[in-house]
Amino acid sequence: MSTPPVTLLVTDYRLISQDYAQGAIRAVLLINGAAAAALLSQVTTLKEIISLHALGFALFIYVSGVAFGALTWLTAYESARQADIAEREAKFAEGVNYRIANSYHFVSEGLLFFGIIFFLAGSCFLILEFM
Repeated sequence: MSTPPVTLLVTDYRLISQDYAQGAIRAVLLINGAAAAALLSQVTTLKEIISLHALGFALFIYVSGVAFGALTWLTAYESARQADIAEREAKFAEGVNYRIANSYHFVSEGLLFFGIIFFLAGSCFLILEFM
């Protein structure tokens, strides 16, 4: 009687972390973009309740959040590109490209954080305007 073959499951944490990063960037773009679109679609109704200045400021905050999301995508791309260069040219780069990749990575995390903060700030600002 033979035993069934053993299947080894190998987890690629790099791919998993890339999926999470892509999801986070999409989320920042989605929540800020949807908030800006929702605000624009309701301007005629909301201008009776909130000043146009306050609506414009909230819209600016949400659009800035979208910009942070787009910049996050750009710096994340550059981080991945530099890491790829470092792996392809490991004997020549002497770790320089890994340092550059890490720098872009940290900038990406900061931009992503600010994208989330701007969504929260815009939402809190509007909530306070309703009070």
